[in-house]
Amino acid sequence: MIRDFDLIRKLLLAVEAAPPGVRPIRLTCPDGYDEAVVDAHLALLIEADLLDGRVQKFLSGKRNITVFDLTWEGHDFLDIARPDTLWARAKQITKEKSLPLTLEVLKEVLKGVAQGLLS
Repeated sequence: MIRDFDLIRKLLLAVEAAPPGVRPIRLTCPDGYDEAVVDAHLALLIEADLLDGRVQKFLSGKRNITVFDLTWEGHDFLDIARPDTLWARAKQITKEKSLPLTLEVLKEVLKGVAQGLLS
C-alpha cells in the first residue's frame, strides 16, 4: 500500500471535527476510499503519533482501529496542513523538486511555504 497524504489529511481533519467528549471517535469512510485502506492509514497515523488510538490485529489480517483524539503532534501537523492553498503548494513543491514524500519532508515544506507567505 502506498501512503496517501490527501487521505491522511482528510482523516486528521475528520478527527479534529469530532465533537468533544464523544470518545472513541466514529469515522466514516471518505468517499472513494476502501475501508481497508482507511484502516491501514489510521493505523499508520497512530503509529506516527499523530492520533491517539489503538490497533488490534487479528489472525485473519483484519484490524480493529479505535481512535480517541489527535495528539499534540497531530494538532501541530494540522495547523500547517489545514489551509488548502498551503497544502496544494507544498504537494506541488515536493513533486517539482522530486523530494521524497514523507511526513517529515512534507512538514518542512509546509513550514517553508508558510514562512514564504510571511516574507
